Parts: sequence; C-alpha cells; structure tokens
Amino acid sequence: MRKSTKQAAKLYGVALLVVTAGFAIGLATAPNISTNNVAESDQRNIVGVQQSGEIHITTQSGERIWSYGNASAYFDVDSVDESSVLAAFTKKSQKCGDFDAPCTRTGFRIIDTGSSEITHQWTYPVRDEFNSEVHDADLLPSGNVILADMEYERILIVNPKSESVVWRWNASSYYTRPPNPTRTDWLHINDVDRVGPDRYMVSVRNKDQILMINRNKTVVEVINKDRDHSILWRQHNPQWLNNDTVLVADSENNRIVELKNSDGQWNVSWSLTSAGGVPLDWPRDADRLENGNTLIMDTNNNRVVEVSREGDVVASYTTGNFPYEVDRLPGDENLGGPSMRQQSVTSGSEIDHVPVLTRLVEWSRPVLPLPFWVGEIQSFSVLVGILLVVVGTERLLQPLSAPLLGHTVELRARGKSILEVLEAQTTVGEILLGIYIVLFSITSGSQTGIKLGVGMALLVDGWRRTRGRIRIANKKFNLPETTTLIGNVVISSAAVVASLAILYTGVVFPGSLLLDLGISTLLMTLSISVLNSNQ
Repeated sequence: MRKSTKQAAKLYGVALLVVTAGFAIGLATAPNISTNNVAESDQRNIVGVQQSGEIHITTQSGERIWSYGNASAYFDVDSVDESSVLAAFTKKSQKCGDFDAPCTRTGFRIIDTGSSEITHQWTYPVRDEFNSEVHDADLLPSGNVILADMEYERILIVNPKSESVVWRWNASSYYTRPPNPTRTDWLHINDVDRVGPDRYMVSVRNKDQILMINRNKTVVEVINKDRDHSILWRQHNPQWLNNDTVLVADSENNRIVELKNSDGQWNVSWSLTSAGGVPLDWPRDADRLENGNTLIMDTNNNRVVEVSREGDVVASYTTGNFPYEVDRLPGDENLGGPSMRQQSVTSGSEIDHVPVLTRLVEWSRPVLPLPFWVGEIQSFSVLVGILLVVVGTERLLQPLSAPLLGHTVELRARGKSILEVLEAQTTVGEILLGIYIVLFSITSGSQTGIKLGVGMALLVDGWRRTRGRIRIANKKFNLPETTTLIGNVVISSAAVVASLAILYTGVVFPGSLLLDLGISTLLMTLSISVLNSNQ
C-alpha cells in the first residue's frame, strides 16, 4: 500500500471518529422530548399528521386511543362532537376532472370515531399535490363548513349535506391576481376562522398577513400591512383571543407570538421560541387553552408540547413525521383562552443568541430530516470531518496531482498572472458547481429563484470561459465548432428563460424584487456574452 493511501485512510478514520463523537454527544445530552407533568384526566388531544396521512386521538402523555388513515395527508383536524371529527385532507384519485389521472383530490371529511366511517365528504381535483390543498376546514354554528382553498386562493362555505357552495370570497378581489394562480404558489391561504357573527379571520401565508373579512366580502382589517418579517413570516393557524390580541404560529421565525393591536398598529406583545430546552422548529399551530396554557404543534421537531404561562413544559410527546395541527378535546379552537397580558405575563422563553454554526442546521432542515438535538457541536464536528476528508483525498490523489501542478508552474513561467492560472484550471469546476446548484434549487423548498440564478450564473460563466476548449489538469480538449455553437445557443437560451422566471418571481413576491432583478440582469448579460462568442 502506498504511503499516500495509508495517510488518506488514517484521515478518513479520524473524520469518521470526529463526526460520530459529535453526534454521540448530542444524542447523550439531548433533553427528553417526552415529558408529562399533569395528572391523568379525560382531556384528549387530536393530531393531524401531514406526511403519513393519519389522525390520532391521544392522551396528554401521547398514548394513542384512536387512529385513522385513508388519505395522503391530513391538515386541520377538529372535534365536531364527542363521536366525530372534521378533517381537511388530500387523497390520490382517478376522478380528475380537467386534470390527467391519477391526480390529487382535496377537501374535508367528517369521520365517526366509533365506527371509523366517513359520514360526510366534499372534495375536488387539484393540479398539484403540494401547495394546492385545503389546509383548514371548520364547522360553523349553521352546520355548514368554512374552508381555505389554496388551489384557487379563496374562502368557501359548503353545505355538507347538499355538497353545495353557499358562499365564497376570492382573494383576487383584494390582491393582484397572477395570470394563472393554479400554476404557482401565489398566496398559500392556509387558515380561516369565524371570529364573530359574519366575520372571518384569514391567514395569507405568502403575504405574511392576516385579514379580517366580513360576510359582505369586504376586507376590514389587515395585520402586518407592511409585511414586516419581525412581526410575521409565513405564519400558520392564527387564533383570535379577544378584540385586540391574536395568537399565531410564526413559522419561519420559529416561534409562537401574541400580536396586540394598539391604535391600529399590530406588534408582538409576547413570544415563545423554545420549550423544555428545545428550540421550536417551524411550529404550525398554537392554541391558547382555557387554563392559560398554550398547546403547540412543533412541526419539524415532530412533537406536541403544552407549556404553562411561565413557559414551563406541562406535557410533551412525539408524533408521526411532519405533523400539522393539534387541538384539545373536547373544545373549540376558535374560542381562545386568556391572552398573556390578561394573565399579567409580558415575555416568554427567548433565545437571544443563535450560534453561527447553528445557521447551517437551520438551512439544512428543509432538505435533511435532522433530529432536534443537532446543533453547534454537531455542525462543528461535520465541518472538521469534511476538512479531514478533503486533506485525505488530497493525499490520496497526490500522485495524480503532479501533472496539474506542473501545468500551473508552466503557465506561471510563461508570464501568466495568478488570475489567468485560476481561470485556466477552474472552468470545468465552475460548470459542475453551477449544475449542482441548479439541481439543488429544483429540489429545495425555499429561495428557489435565488439558488437557480446563482447556479445558472456559474454554469453560463463557466461555459463562456471555456471558449470551446475544456482543460482538465494539463490535458486540453477542443470541442467541435458545431458542438460549441449548439452549446452556446442552448445555454444562453436556458439563461434567458431562467432570467425571466426569476424576474417574474420578483414581481409576484416583491419582498426580494431588487435581488431578483439583479440576478436576472446578470443572467441576461452573461447570455448575450455567450451569444456574442459565436460571431
């Protein structure tokens, strides 16, 4: 075995040991996520799990009493009475209307918990399984069901017996409608609650706003008019507590907040960012109970947690993967308990400092299902492990790197600058990195336009700099003129399409308009540069 191979093997082994030790420390010191500090009672929780398509009725300690599936996903789940539940759901179907089969149908169903039979159901087909679902459905005093429709971005009231729509409000009456809202995640209306006679509260996630509308279809109040992310950021399931306070799962800010109205201005009056020593991670539901406690669905931590007014954990337990909502039974989630101001509480559990490396974990969670205890130590161990692997790989490839080193020395001897040397050696790497980022942008769920723009910029610039000549180490390959011409046209066209798509995203979601405009302009410039190289 060569000396370089032995060195590489040792470094790989140390890397594995460091990463394993870091994760072992995290697992050993992780807080117990399942705790129960309440006496056993008749109170139950109902849990809707999105990823596995299940509903569970549990005790406060998490013991399952009743479960039901028969769906692709469940979202909002409510008690209708002591023997039935109302649930918003999606399910695969061959009955697709104008869409190709198989498709997804979404809507609501009422299920008898005794017989596990569906007593009422209302559904319709949607274009896409994701971002087109009915996320919320609530029973009204009239016996009708009000629901939030994300496919067509509207609020509907449906008579479950006749299966007819008796009232609707279209979001396009307030927001500027894109050409075809069913082909983009435009507003993502994810919740609607009745907060008074003929008065409804609507959560518009992608606008970071909560609307109050009346039966006459008039918007009478807007919470977070300026779309200030320090107030709300892609929220879920707001709960009306009283005339001047709303409790909200502020999902993208990883916290639960109370927003208080003071002279028409809504501001954060209380917030909770952790429970039981575990930071909240993309919570999607929070209900204030009659006793003043707060019941939370901590989605990315896959747990239900109930905290007291002081922020202490009363009960906590794990759920199925990617849960959506939890409600207390019996009860009505629309009838919120006292606000923290009414309980003389002014602050919750806060995390004042988020370590730098923990940001890596936050950025990774949408792609990787990381455990809740992965944090600073684990991030550091992974970075050290990567460094050791890179050094080990360099040792392993050292015999192969001599030609590359020799070529660099040759270029320097010919009077080439350091930048010219780097340009000669990095074109292929830039192209490959660009392709990777483009592919990653397609599979990731946030900031897609920015990632796509960066990836396309690297890809186009790398191709532009090859000038039909690809160099790997000290080997140079000249592409046929026809291949180079076709490549120029294809890559520049792809850059133009990406540029227009990113610009459109900036117009629809103006919060990142300037950045999207800059990336779009850069891609257009690179595209023109590539086409000019044909001349």
